[in-house]
Amino acid sequence: MDGTGGTGPHGLSNGAGTNGDTPHQSTPSVQQIIAALEVIHSPQSSNAHRKSAGEFLETAKADSKAPLHGYTLASDASQVPAVRHFGLGLLGHGIRYNWLDYGSEESVAIREWVVLLAKHVASTDPSYLRNKVAQLWVEVAKKSWPGDWRNMDYNLVELWNMDLLRRELAMYILESLIDEVFNREEYTTAAVGGIAGEPKTSNLHKACVDVVTPYRVLAESYPQRENKVEIRCGEEGWLGRLVGQLVECLNGGIVDAKVEGFAVQVLSTLRSCMAWAIPKAIIQAGVVDSLGRAMMCGNAQLRVIAIEALNMLFQREFLDDDDFRAIVGPLYRTATIRELRNILAGIKVDADGPDEDVYLFLKRFAEMVSHLGTTVEERYSSMPPDADLSEFLLLLFEFAKQESLTVSQHNVNAFARILRKEGIRDHQTIHALAPQLVQFCDERLIRYESLPTDSQNPSYLFLFEDFETMPERHAFLGNYRRYISSIIDSLVRRRPFEVFPFILQNLDAAISQMLKDMPPITPENYIKNSDFFLKTDAKFTVVDAALKGYIRWFTTLPQESIRETQEPQAAFENNLGQWCERLLMIDFQDPLIKKKVVQLVVALSTTALETQSGLMLKALEYVLLTRLPENTQNGSYNEAVKDLQGTCISELQRLALKMPDNLIQVYGQLQMKIDEIMTTQQLDDRHRLAYRTFLYSIILRTKHIEDAPRIQTLEGHLAPVVQVWCQQELTEMLSSFEGFCKMMMLDQVEQYLHSRKAHLIRDWSSHELDQEGQALQAQLTEKYNVLPLRATKGYLAITADKIKKPSATYEIACHVWRDKINLILPNLLKFLGHAHAFHNPKNWGNLPVELHPVMQRVLTDRFWQSGISSGSRDEFYENVSKTRLTMEGFASSIRGTVRTIRETCYSILWALGKLDIGFYDYAELPGPLTIAMFGDADSLSSHQMTTLINISRVILDECPGQYRQHFLTPFLSSLFLQVDKKVIGEWTRLVNAGLIATTEEDKLAVEMKEESVLRQLTYTAVLVVAQLLDPGRLEPGANESQDASQASVNAKKEGQMREFILSSNVILEPLILFCTHVLGTRDSRCCGIIIRVFRSIIDEFVQRPELREFICREVFMAAINSFNDDYFVEVQKDLAGLIVQIYTLYSPYTDHPRHLLLKIPGVTERKVETFHRRLMSSSNIRVQRTLMLDLLSDVRGVAISEKGKVVIPKAKEKAEREREREKEKERERRLVVEREAMQGGRTPEYGGLADMFS
Repeated sequence: MDGTGGTGPHGLSNGAGTNGDTPHQSTPSVQQIIAALEVIHSPQSSNAHRKSAGEFLETAKADSKAPLHGYTLASDASQVPAVRHFGLGLLGHGIRYNWLDYGSEESVAIREWVVLLAKHVASTDPSYLRNKVAQLWVEVAKKSWPGDWRNMDYNLVELWNMDLLRRELAMYILESLIDEVFNREEYTTAAVGGIAGEPKTSNLHKACVDVVTPYRVLAESYPQRENKVEIRCGEEGWLGRLVGQLVECLNGGIVDAKVEGFAVQVLSTLRSCMAWAIPKAIIQAGVVDSLGRAMMCGNAQLRVIAIEALNMLFQREFLDDDDFRAIVGPLYRTATIRELRNILAGIKVDADGPDEDVYLFLKRFAEMVSHLGTTVEERYSSMPPDADLSEFLLLLFEFAKQESLTVSQHNVNAFARILRKEGIRDHQTIHALAPQLVQFCDERLIRYESLPTDSQNPSYLFLFEDFETMPERHAFLGNYRRYISSIIDSLVRRRPFEVFPFILQNLDAAISQMLKDMPPITPENYIKNSDFFLKTDAKFTVVDAALKGYIRWFTTLPQESIRETQEPQAAFENNLGQWCERLLMIDFQDPLIKKKVVQLVVALSTTALETQSGLMLKALEYVLLTRLPENTQNGSYNEAVKDLQGTCISELQRLALKMPDNLIQVYGQLQMKIDEIMTTQQLDDRHRLAYRTFLYSIILRTKHIEDAPRIQTLEGHLAPVVQVWCQQELTEMLSSFEGFCKMMMLDQVEQYLHSRKAHLIRDWSSHELDQEGQALQAQLTEKYNVLPLRATKGYLAITADKIKKPSATYEIACHVWRDKINLILPNLLKFLGHAHAFHNPKNWGNLPVELHPVMQRVLTDRFWQSGISSGSRDEFYENVSKTRLTMEGFASSIRGTVRTIRETCYSILWALGKLDIGFYDYAELPGPLTIAMFGDADSLSSHQMTTLINISRVILDECPGQYRQHFLTPFLSSLFLQVDKKVIGEWTRLVNAGLIATTEEDKLAVEMKEESVLRQLTYTAVLVVAQLLDPGRLEPGANESQDASQASVNAKKEGQMREFILSSNVILEPLILFCTHVLGTRDSRCCGIIIRVFRSIIDEFVQRPELREFICREVFMAAINSFNDDYFVEVQKDLAGLIVQIYTLYSPYTDHPRHLLLKIPGVTERKVETFHRRLMSSSNIRVQRTLMLDLLSDVRGVAISEKGKVVIPKAKEKAEREREREKEKERERRLVVEREAMQGGRTPEYGGLADMFS
């Protein structure tokens, strides 16, 4: 390759040039390439001709003279840009894929060509040509700098000194090179100037530091290093050149678009250095001052890039306090902070249509100030003496108060962190700002997502500017509210007796004024999320946060401070109790505000005011007597009342759980009052059960009653429930699936759907139910209500909730429940099995075929999912309520009945496992339990399967070690068999149907939901695997309160579950099969977890031949296939680590890894030998991984963002010259693969390596 048309580098030929049997295998000429390109780009060409031309050009890439042809085409200015760009592609192909085969002369020739191409760019060239030349420069530098290309910096400086066009190109080259070296994984392992096998990136890092840093700084920073001057040009370094150029641009002014583009490139290149440049170099070059000037210039684009560069710089962790003070410290000076405040004051953004450039600058500006705020929290003790923290805190608060919540968010978080920091949280400015902070939090805790759609609230309007979808807004607002609540928490925790009363006064004044200004609320005029409710809700949320802060204050109060605070604490709590009593006297007519009152007062009476039993009783009375009209004409009011009733029930249980000893003192009166309520009021079964379990919980948990009367009372509660379980009629009905359907009237449901031709009804939500349908719908609910499931769940849940083992309460629970479990379990498992079986189409024997899709639709859950579902959760439930008396509502009742049975059974099993009373040691349980839970589990939806896995995890977590062999062996093996079948089956279905990552808007919401639910299912299953095999897993019974000796004993038990599973082939077989399949699912998060699981266990199988061979074949191949898939770019390093670990551990025992590697296109015997030799010479895991990355570089997947930069072509087979026979076989096989891939007329890619393995 001498540039004169001589022979090209040896070893580049694919063998085609030696065989003239076919036209495409002859050596292509430049003119032929040009002609082929003309055919491809000509609109008159036929598809057949384009395909033939495309095949020819692919052959041209593999030709030995491809780089020479590429340079010839690219350097010919008379050619059209498309031809020159293809020429650059030919040259780039050789650089990227054939570099190791070139000799020194050929490598030098290619480097010189690239430099010449850079020197001869013209202003008339399209920008994509200049960018492509820069990419070629970077590719060559990655291959040969600093080892062989010692004068690269000289060439770059030479380019810099030519003119502004080439200076801009030089900066783009430098920026691209830095981006490749510091931000991306380098796959080259050839050690240029280093130890064989050492990652190339380490040399490139050092080289970048050498050429960017001023020489004097480099010499001071690394006095022992050699060759500091050899690869650099001049003493200034690129940092100094860039800063000087930036200052020159700013001094000259941005007069036109050309100058602006040049200045943008200067700033972009400078920005690329901020994350890693030596701090002293940044100081000497005056980087911060120059970026500050750019930030204050009038050009919006330059301001944004400048502040982004500062953000990158300020996010760094400075190890030396002097560097920190010199670089970041000046930003905290009074004059600088005031200048920043002036900049902020000059930014005007209209919420109804903000200027994009100005708004983007404001966001970046806010991020910079928030980084400075975080730095104050992290390095408070290292702040420079001239730092004006008072001014800075005021600046931070100014940003927090910005109307745009995205601008405010980072600074709110920074403020929250500062308030938690010892020392600075007591700053005088913090104390002075406390009232304003409380008021600010009060205003910002409003639920913006519940504001009316026509609201003109500026913050609400900005949300629509910043987020395209409601789920994104919901997720953002949830985080924002947490930050705001954290501020209140911290303020109260630090000064409880000042801040908390101030908050309560604000709430009193606001509520009093709002009640005066608004008309009375009635069921008829009730509006959900009214202005009054939203403002009151925000103020209650402030009080909730204050209560949490107060609780944290007195639970962390040092022992020596208790006496000092007793008097003010007693006075405050007395006033707080009086405030609660006044609050209970206010007659709120909004059900949701009553709900907030109930929650707040119960929370106070069971935590901060737990000693005030009088308040607790008043709270209890308020909860018991809170009744509002039901079944009004206003659906929103009815839903709010139901929400209030549900809250009252849960708060009753909280009182019984927290205050049983207080409640037992008035138990007789309570029982009489509850009996009166149940007699005089029309209560549904759910409310009646809640009152009974409330009384049951008090008796169970109190210490102030003898065991005998306690047991007698508890037995009285449970006897009616157990009696129903023992009914012969129930047992007979549950003996068959048909009997179950008849008992629950599901057989009549099928008949009704058939008689109404449900399969012909398109819009179920608008098709009203007739009288028969409504009657059947009501009967479904009634049938469930007479079952013992709900009552059993209620009593067991109350029993198991937060029960301590061992304890007197636990012993009583064991005594009461032990003889009842054997009576409950048989029919319980039948309920569960039939509920699962109802989802299996095989059991729909009496259902006409045309109604099968109808039944599948009936059993498809409707649910609201944050981040996916359109509309808010309230809107979802409102829509469900509106369709209650339609065919959609009828379907909801059917699946609701089946779902309730299924999930109630889950809850009962959870409680039984939690209590462990005759459960795990029940000899006959594992088989029937496994069948009931997993027999038809694969017929459940992904959402339902996730629930099943969660309950399974709880059951197996609670299993004592001595029962694992008996209980968990069938349980876990069946679990993973069904999980594998379901998860992998669903992924296969979605991928085959093309539903993953679709862009069709009309299907997007449904597909996103389906994919999201499947991802959640996969993640849930993968977490179970990871937790089971976690070597640090704590055994059942371990808790945080154990003393050191007991903790030490438990530490020795860690990993017992892992050891049990690894020792059982029955469990391991389905588990490892599932894990292998997950490596190929389109979920990089789950794939990453499973990779870590495999890496933690494969060393256990070295001496287990069957498992070892499976890992070598299936897992090894699955990992390589995912490595080849573009989707898994994020976990490629992890995959390479797994692949190389399998190879390293198992190669001494089997040849499978080696044979599989040799079947990969582009991996030859010689490459494997070289790889093996280097691998065995290094014990460094990172080096081993990098060696594998290099070996598989031709078949690695490529991120979509990279697709436009470098097209991944087909890999070429190369082998040693002396092994001509092997080479010929490889060539023949490769040609077959190429022909198949080229049938689509495009460059073949490795879409499925699995097909290439025999």
